[in-house]
Amino acid sequence: MIHLSGRQSKFEIASDTRPRVLTVDPDYQIFRQLTPEEIPPTVNTLKGSTAVVLVIARRMGRRGRPIARHFVQAMGVEPIRTIDEANFTAEDAAGNNLLFIGLPENPESVQLLPRDMALAVNAFELAGQRFDGPSDVLFFVARHPGHPRNVVALLHPLSPDAADQASVKIPHYGRYSYLAFSRGRNRAKGTWEANTSPLMVRWNPKQTP
Repeated sequence: MIHLSGRQSKFEIASDTRPRVLTVDPDYQIFRQLTPEEIPPTVNTLKGSTAVVLVIARRMGRRGRPIARHFVQAMGVEPIRTIDEANFTAEDAAGNNLLFIGLPENPESVQLLPRDMALAVNAFELAGQRFDGPSDVLFFVARHPGHPRNVVALLHPLSPDAADQASVKIPHYGRYSYLAFSRGRNRAKGTWEANTSPLMVRWNPKQTP
């Protein structure tokens, strides 16, 4: 327990081992305004957005726009712009929330997706499970890698018919960051952990504290 006074307070903590990370208020018990980095993006984050650029992946073909239209109606989102992946540019990615319909393939789009997720055209892995059936659908909302106040969302159906089944259910999972459906039933769900904060200091293992 550290007793604070004034705008700054100095303190020392003795450690028997080399420290790896120091976190202030890790359980969010102090009444304070959270920073964007401390708030995991969720379905509700996208639902409440007024600046969404809708990007339809090339691989979705002619079914892409009907699927996109059905999904945004279910979510209650009004995109400020709808573009095909072939026309997507770095300018579109800057300062906007992005919603991809279908797994993108051009490098500018792919680099915006979480790098630790196993995503393929006909399969994906989530929460330790592999999904590769035609009725499987993945949806997630993640932090925009270049603009921490914005998000990047992906609706990744492994077949066009599966998208319609999941679209009407996803809005009801507002507090979750990621969802997986099979045959219209939820199979996996969860919320990202906030692992960055202005109140967190990490030490390099080779660095002297």
